[in-house]
Amino acid sequence: METHGVVRLSDKHKRVVDFYLQHYNKTRAMREAGYSELTAKRGIDVFNRTDVQAEIKRRQALMAAKAGVSAEYVIQKFKDIVEADLGDLLVIHDDGSASIDFNKARPEHLAALSEFTVDEISKGRGESAIPVSRIRVKLHDKLRALEALGKHLGLFTEKLEVKGEFDLIRTIEERRKKTLATMESEDDDEV
Repeated sequence: METHGVVRLSDKHKRVVDFYLQHYNKTRAMREAGYSELTAKRGIDVFNRTDVQAEIKRRQALMAAKAGVSAEYVIQKFKDIVEADLGDLLVIHDDGSASIDFNKARPEHLAALSEFTVDEISKGRGESAIPVSRIRVKLHDKLRALEALGKHLGLFTEKLEVKGEFDLIRTIEERRKKTLATMESEDDDEV
């Protein structure tokens, strides 16, 4: 039931939505809301309800508006990850070694970083050891970002869509009736 944009849910359904929006795991949300393990595993029953779906969408829209996030913003961030190229920052030295010049970094390069670690190590042994900084740089997963972009744009479908009318039970019943009718007519012919 909906009243002025606010969806009226049972307390249990409200708790399901609350927990779902914390971690986006349907089974876990149902368990945390007090459903049995068996019902939680079949959580699709609750999440197929139009009132629950409407409340999830309503709250997601509120959270996005509050955070100033839009679909365009998310798409741009995925694009930044996909297009970030640390090769733009790579400097090859005369001796063949390489380093990264972060002075050349643009904001999208830095946003694409998922890990940046500096380890102080020694090269060599004893008094002749030289302190060296080893930098490890890891980017966010470009394939996941491309996949998310593709899903948003509808380039991939995860569900098989069957168009037209297909009712297996009705087809079986119709064929059974035809078979019975044929058998009865054959019995009538033998008499």
